Amino acid sequence: MPETPLPSDGEFRLESVILSGRRVRAYNGTDEPVAWVADDLTSDSGRTWRLLSEMAAETGLQPILCVPPDRHPEKWHPDDYFAMPCDIAEIDQLNSEDILAREWEGRAVEDGDLGDEVQQWDPAESYAPFSRQFPGLAPPAEQPLTVADTLRALDTLPPARVCLVAVRRAADIPCAVGWEVTDAWESMLPVSAVLRSWEDRFGARLVVMGPSAEIRLLVERPPRTPAAAQAVAAELWAFCDAMADEGGRFTLTTVAGITAHIPNAPTWEFWWD
Repeated sequence: MPETPLPSDGEFRLESVILSGRRVRAYNGTDEPVAWVADDLTSDSGRTWRLLSEMAAETGLQPILCVPPDRHPEKWHPDDYFAMPCDIAEIDQLNSEDILAREWEGRAVEDGDLGDEVQQWDPAESYAPFSRQFPGLAPPAEQPLTVADTLRALDTLPPARVCLVAVRRAADIPCAVGWEVTDAWESMLPVSAVLRSWEDRFGARLVVMGPSAEIRLLVERPPRTPAAAQAVAAELWAFCDAMADEGGRFTLTTVAGITAHIPNAPTWEFWWD
C-alpha cells in the first residue's frame, strides 16, 4: 500500500489546478487503488503536469498524462491498461545496464542466426557503428534545458487525463499502476529500472503514457554533441522498437537515425509493437 494516500474521489485542488476524478484499481491487482484519474481531458496538460510535478515532494504524488486514442476517445479510460502492478521494491534489485545489454543482444541478430527464416535486411545496419556487444551506458549529461525550451516542449503535449500516483519517482509509475500494453516486456520492472537510470543521468522524466504502447519523456539534460548523442542512442535503440521523429511518426529504428535526432531534443518518445 502506498505510504501517501491517493486523493479521495471527487475534486482535487492544488494551487491553480482544480480537477475532478476518482481512484482506480488495476486488473489482477489487489483491492487497493493504484492511481487517481481525472474525469476529463485537460487541454493545458503539459503546464498542469509541470505544476503537479514541482509539488510532488510535498504531496507525495507523481503526475502522469494519459493520452486517449484518436478512435473512440469517449469510450477510453486510462485504467483500461492498468493490469498487473509490480512490487516497486524489486526495481532496486535490477541493473539497467544488464537489462539494456540483454535487449541489445536480442535485437542484434546477424543474418543466418534465425535458422530457416529468411531475413531481407542486415541487422548490423541498425546498430552501426557498434558491434553485437552492447557498448555500455552513456555518461551523464550536465547542461540543462532552458526554462523556455522546457515550456515549449510541454506546450506541444496533447490533451490528456491527469493521473496521480503515490510513488517517489516518476520512473516507478508503470510498475505501480501495472501499465500492460505490449508483449515486449514480461513486466514493467525492467522498464522502470531503465527509466530510473535515465532520470539520474539525463533528468529524463516520464510525462506521457499512451495512447497505446507509447511513452514520452521530458529530458532535462539531453546530449548536446554528436558523440554524446551516439552513446545515448545505443541505449534508446536497445530499449524500444521505434522512436518518434520530428513529425511525431515512429520511424527512428536505427542507432544512426536516433543519433541524428536527439542532440538538444527536449523529449524522447518510444513505441513498442
